[in-house]
Amino acid sequence: MSQSRHLAQELHTLHFDTFCPPAFWRPAVNMFYTHQSVEICIDLAGVDEGSLDVQVQEQQLIIKGVRLSPEPSAGCDENLQFRVLAMEIENGPFYRSLPLPYPVQVESLRKQSEAGFFWIKIMAFQAHFGKVET
Repeated sequence: MSQSRHLAQELHTLHFDTFCPPAFWRPAVNMFYTHQSVEICIDLAGVDEGSLDVQVQEQQLIIKGVRLSPEPSAGCDENLQFRVLAMEIENGPFYRSLPLPYPVQVESLRKQSEAGFFWIKIMAFQAHFGKVET
């Protein structure tokens, strides 16, 4: 077994994010939950909401899509050439797999875009009563 596969299995058993191939980049997320729902904020400025693929598989939230490389507009001069001084914004295919704290109602999944962030809300399969651990 390769070292990277072994490390991925170890991290998965510790409930860390599922390993994804290096061909993908990982958008930053903030994840919150109550006894009724899970809400996830994903930092995906520049991604069209229609191109965002969100799925629930075996109590995992899978988020994937593609962000195109932002490039300056040449305006009216099509012969204008730009030189890159810095290129820090991740682009290309992205992938995130996040463990959900409890079973959810897949049909309740809602997503919305707000100021460069995507918000996803999923209702619990049934309300989970008791203290929410922080």
